[in-house]
Amino acid sequence: MSDSTLQFILMCIVIVLFIFSCFIAIRGFRSSTSWFCMVFSISVFSQALFAFPAAFIGNSDYTWMIGREVSTTYLQVVVLSMISLWASHLLTRKKISFWVNKKLKIPQLKIQDKNIENIAYFFSLGGSIIAIFAANMGIYGYFVEREFLQNPPIWLDLFRKSLSLFVVFYFILFISIYRRSGSLNVRHYLLISLWIMVGFLSAFKLQVIQPIIILFVTAWMTKRLTIIHHLALGFSIILAYSVVEPMREIAVNSYYSVTPYDAFAKSLTENNGADIDHIISRLISRLDYSSTAIQVLTADRFGQISQYKDRIINTYKLIPFLAFIPRAFWPEKPLQDLGRVLYNDLYGSDISAITPSGAIASYLIGGYIMVIFQSTLFGMFLTFSGSVLLKYHIYPMRYLPILILAISISMGDTYFSYYLIKVLRVLLFTYLCYFVLKIFHKVSLNYY
Repeated sequence: MSDSTLQFILMCIVIVLFIFSCFIAIRGFRSSTSWFCMVFSISVFSQALFAFPAAFIGNSDYTWMIGREVSTTYLQVVVLSMISLWASHLLTRKKISFWVNKKLKIPQLKIQDKNIENIAYFFSLGGSIIAIFAANMGIYGYFVEREFLQNPPIWLDLFRKSLSLFVVFYFILFISIYRRSGSLNVRHYLLISLWIMVGFLSAFKLQVIQPIIILFVTAWMTKRLTIIHHLALGFSIILAYSVVEPMREIAVNSYYSVTPYDAFAKSLTENNGADIDHIISRLISRLDYSSTAIQVLTADRFGQISQYKDRIINTYKLIPFLAFIPRAFWPEKPLQDLGRVLYNDLYGSDISAITPSGAIASYLIGGYIMVIFQSTLFGMFLTFSGSVLLKYHIYPMRYLPILILAISISMGDTYFSYYLIKVLRVLLFTYLCYFVLKIFHKVSLNYY
């Protein structure tokens, strides 16, 4: 069998798994499998879902990938990762669901739901405002000053770690809103707009789309998903890629002397005449990891990314220390900058960062065994989070800490070592929440 034929078969497997997962997800939030399929469907977007089909229909930007041995390796890793995820879920879902429903007992918070909802709102609102100021001042995002990039102060390191918590509050807030009434008011639209602006000013495409993805998922969870959510998600994706990419080009061309706000305004005026084909091409090139992954696998065969691989291995060795030792006590604590190390190995510069996807990063240091291990473990975490969300999302404010845990571990990372660090931190955070609340008698003795 030729490489091109095998690649076509593997690509078809990816598409079939994606369609199958979407079919289960659109039926609604009925079980842990529903949640697994929703997260799986979103994650597949970066795994050969666009570039290879474009190549096989003759798109000249991607035909170079067809027939290459390294392309076959990439698709094998992708398919193995997906199958391992599904196998892990199917083999563990009954035991995990039984344990969550029968053994796991979580106390309710003895605080009125409305008060907790207001706390979640203002936490998320404050986080968005701080992030906007930080991005425009050059201490956060793509336009970050070089001194903050290479040697961030303790307060900035803490802020970056706290940002994901603000997003989780945003997530749970909208679960509560959709569960209660489903109607959004002016202050909710303000919050959504501010988080989208965080994405633009930080020049991170995912952060532009993320607020809308969260609205989409929370509406799906509470059976309030409408055609408006679908249109908003599609529009946000196109908007993110048609605005953020020019912002980055403006930053590079000006040697990062322009402010994020000026780059944002300039990208809006310069893109008025951009044709849809160019935007779609840009969308595919950035949304799909395939071309980058193949480039990285090729470079690995020539020994060009040894520093990058050493850093990945070192990160795994230091996971407990990286998770719990603050930079205040460890000034030389390694940065989470593997993407920048990879860019430097490939191009001899650290002005940017790229990633070959989590599955390929694992393959580079441990082969197919490491891919299976990573996917199996993540599949189990997804199954657990789906079971927890199904049980407790009906009263989101009463079970806020455990839902923070479930949502946080559902959000993967481009590097599995970073994901494990996040899991350890959020487990400790959840335990401390209940410990402190119990001391102040803010949790009920009625466990559910």
